Amino acid sequence: MGIKRLLTILAIFVAVAPDIYAEKLKIGQVLPEVILHGRAGELEFDGKEISYRRWSSRNLVGKVHTVYHLAARRGIDKINKRYIEMIEAEQIPLDKYKTVSILNIDDVFTGGKGFARRKYEERRKKLNNSEFVLDDSSKVRESWGLGKKGSAVILVGKDGKVLAYKDGPLKNDEIQAFIELIKMNI
Repeated sequence: MGIKRLLTILAIFVAVAPDIYAEKLKIGQVLPEVILHGRAGELEFDGKEISYRRWSSRNLVGKVHTVYHLAARRGIDKINKRYIEMIEAEQIPLDKYKTVSILNIDDVFTGGKGFARRKYEERRKKLNNSEFVLDDSSKVRESWGLGKKGSAVILVGKDGKVLAYKDGPLKNDEIQAFIELIKMNI
């Protein structure tokens, strides 16, 4: 990587840094631990049924991970859709990289949890290359200091430490910087 590209990435993260340091997530630090279990946690699909398995943020090691945290709101998945599409287009080896989508159904309208859960389970049945996690009590959002009713992208290195983070929509230059960080760390 050239010095110009490295300086560009550094400049982007210096501009984003106030948002990062105002929250509970810190670049270079391990994510605050969150454990989800019961009717929350990782969704597993055996070809017939969805089941839930205990999930811990401490398991985000061994690969570079994009953690895509979403409130259960109509259209929320479009906020950072371009980032996810660009990651897919890069064809990063799945033995070195993984996307983890966390849906916070506690952030949904009254009476909508069941609907949101079913829609997410249906989505999980269609996609096998990503990890799907359901949070039914805002544990992840609260533990990591994320905004309500939004979308956040957290890039986690193989060692479980935060490489980059944005709570809200990523701009094109930020998307490029995140992708470069993935490539540098796989």
